[in-house]
This record gives sequence, structure tokens and C-alpha cells, in this order.
Amino acid sequence: MPEITGLPPLDLLSTAREQLAERFDSTFGGFSAAPKATEAYAIERLLRSYARSERGGKPDREALHMACQTLRRMALGGIYDQIGGGFGRYSVDREWMMPHFEKSLIDNALLIRVATDAHRATGDKLFRRIARETSEWALAELQGEHGGFAGNLAATDANGEQTFYLWTPDAMREVLTPAEAELAILRLGLDEKPNANGQWVPQVHMAFSELAKRLQTPRDQVVAQWHRAKAKLLAARNTRERPVADHSIDVAATALMIEALAHAGRFLSLPDLITAAERSETAIAQSHWSAPTFNDQALMLSALMALEQARGKPERRDWIVQLGNALSEPSAPETEPLADHLQPSAYGVAALALNRLGHWQRQPVYLGAAERLLNAARNDMATDPLSHITLINALEEALDGLEIVIIRDARAQFDPWLEVTDAGYRPQRLVFCNDLETNCPGIPSDESGAWVIHDDNSLPKATTPTELTDRLNQRP
Repeated sequence: MPEITGLPPLDLLSTAREQLAERFDSTFGGFSAAPKATEAYAIERLLRSYARSERGGKPDREALHMACQTLRRMALGGIYDQIGGGFGRYSVDREWMMPHFEKSLIDNALLIRVATDAHRATGDKLFRRIARETSEWALAELQGEHGGFAGNLAATDANGEQTFYLWTPDAMREVLTPAEAELAILRLGLDEKPNANGQWVPQVHMAFSELAKRLQTPRDQVVAQWHRAKAKLLAARNTRERPVADHSIDVAATALMIEALAHAGRFLSLPDLITAAERSETAIAQSHWSAPTFNDQALMLSALMALEQARGKPERRDWIVQLGNALSEPSAPETEPLADHLQPSAYGVAALALNRLGHWQRQPVYLGAAERLLNAARNDMATDPLSHITLINALEEALDGLEIVIIRDARAQFDPWLEVTDAGYRPQRLVFCNDLETNCPGIPSDESGAWVIHDDNSLPKATTPTELTDRLNQRP
């Protein structure tokens, strides 16, 4: 692997961690005063910091707490659509109560990914539900018949009104049974002071266990009743004048959602999400790939790498290699920002994806390209780590190395192997499944089994999932 020079890598990682701790709101989560953004970059950095420390034998549980506290408070607040799923653009207050009602494709794609990873790190079902519901919202509200995604839902409808997401107790009673209405009003805080000019933005005020005690009803019955009530509320809301959707297709933003759906589908065992990601992949390839920018190429390469691990296809690999070659040109466009803004830095995404591709395909040209991108950004990262988290994530993988797992099975029976490889939260682990007809660099072409590779050094082949567990606990 090419040596990366001129960077203070360990200081950068620890500095970013310390700065996030200094800014952390220990009461409500988040890392700023109002207005509060949805913090996906910070959450991901803290989850990665925890995973890195866990690999080192000293789990940084404070980093995990900061990430999960932020995501949990957002998921229970008004910034998350408690009826239909998906996150608003930002919160106008410190407590995540009042959202800016615009829903962005980019924000929600990033939050699907971090919610999935929070579930992997903790097993908390709340994070699994948020990732699933947000994915389902994106597919229902933003994915068109062609497979592409609209860029956002506006904060208002065609008349400029901002009432689509607001409720009153009487409006709920009109569509729910008395028992369902009582439950919904208590759960969503409509029995308390209005928070939106005489109306309410729903947010979770009572957990199901509290509701069970309050209503003197078994918890499982309360949960079932809530699901029935929420479905009725969603159906009633969908008869209202809807927010305006931006139906123009942004390739880079769509790539982020493809990656998010592939990631959630793989790690949450939701194959329909992978299928939806493939449908969007096909739409981009067939209708929206005429003049891709550096940004489009970087984010699509990252998306295809995630999709290839979720459900491998030989024909996809040709596109992956083409993108790797294009992004490995000696100079990247100077117009691309190094910092993360509304979407991740294209330089950071490209560096991370090229480093991964280089190790998977054992191609030094991709590793060298990743190094050039990281070295070009070293001063900016050192000056302001928290504005360059995507680049820092790429730097971490380049310095720490990756764990590549290649699984080959003549019968394509991969599930027993994946139960081993996909357990827990291991962001540095890449897993590729192949039949015997697909060639893999450095892997015997006529053998079944699993190979664990660290920095191009392969451990002895595992012939069973149990042996693979042992290999994953070793270093060469």
C-alpha cells in the first residue's frame, strides 16, 4: 500500500473527537445551538471512532453515547415525521421540536446510513425502525416510476401553506376510534400546549411502556393499536394538499440514496430496499449518465461499491472499474469543495472509494489516486477537522487498513457466511460474494470458501463459517 505522508493522522482523528465532545449538547444531543442541522457527518464520525476504539480493545463508549443520544433525540422529536417517516431539513430550536419542514433527499440518505450503523453498533430497535421508515418514506414520496429520485419535498404546498404536517386533537378524533385517538394524542403530545400557532407538530412524548401503564393495556396491544392509528393518520394526511416535490434528478444525490438503500437493505435484512436501489442504479445508467461530473462519479462509485456488497452482479463491476479509472486521473477539478456541505465532499468520497477499490482489486493506481486526494487536502483537514469529516473517514481507512472478505460458493449459498461477516459494526470490513465463474484478484479460480485479506495479505482459506469466525479474529 502506498505510504501516506505529510499528515498528522492520529492527531486529526483525536482532534475531531475532542471537538465534537466540546460541542455536544448533553441534554438534547447535537453539536450546536439552534438552529440545529441533522448532524449525520458528526454521528458517523463518532460511530467510527467507537468502532476504531473497540478494535483496539478500549471501547470509547462516550463517543457511542454522543452519536446515539443525538440520533435518538432527533428520532423522537418533531424534526422526524412521526406519521410518515423522514427527517426535516433542520430544527429551529435546541430540542428538535420544530422542524424546517423541507425534506431533503441528501439529508435522509445520510441519516438512513447512520441509523443503520447505530443499530449495528447497539442492537437498538429504534434505530432499525428509523432507518426502515425513512427508506420507505423515500421510496413512497421521492422515487418516481422511472426509478430516479426527486431532490426534496418543499416545506410548503403549491399555495405556500405549511400545514401538511400539523395536527389538532379534533383532527385526529375525526379519523380514529376513541381508543386510538386517546393513544395517539398521548403518545404524540397533543394533550400538552400547542407548539405551532394553535396546532401541533407531533413528537413522541410517551413510550409504549408508559402508555401501557397509563391506559392499563398490555404493551403489545398498545403497539398494535398505535400501528393501526398511524396508518389511518397517514391515509388522512395524504388527502391534504401535498408539499411540492422537486422532480429534477440530481445524479450525485440519487447515488447517495442508492448507497443508503443498499446499506440498510444489507445490514437490516430488507431485500426490497436492495431491489429499489438496483432499480435506481438502472435508471441512472440508462437515462442520466450522459455527462457525469467528478462529483457524480465519486458518489456513484461509492454507491456501486455498497450495492455490489449487498447483491453482487458481474456487469456492475465493469462500471465500477470505469469509474475508478476516471477518478484516478492525475488531477481532480479544482472547483469541487474539500469541505462537507449539504452533501459529502466529493474528494472525501472519492478517496474513500478509491482506497477500497484499490485493496479489493489489488490495483496500486487506485491507492495512489486516493493518496493524492488526501494529501491535497491535508492542510484543510488539519485546520478545520469537523468541516472535513468525509476526508477524515477516508484517511482513517487509508491509515488503518481494510479487511476484505471474499466468499466464493458454487451454489451461491452465501447467507451462512454473511451471518458471520455482517455481525456487529465493522466499517473497515468489505465483503464480496462470488460464484466460481467470477474471477477475484489473488483468489484461486476453482475453489469455494472464504478468504480474509489484510493489506493484500490473505489468511488461509476458511472452508466453513465457523472457520471464518476464527479468521476474522486473527491478523496476519
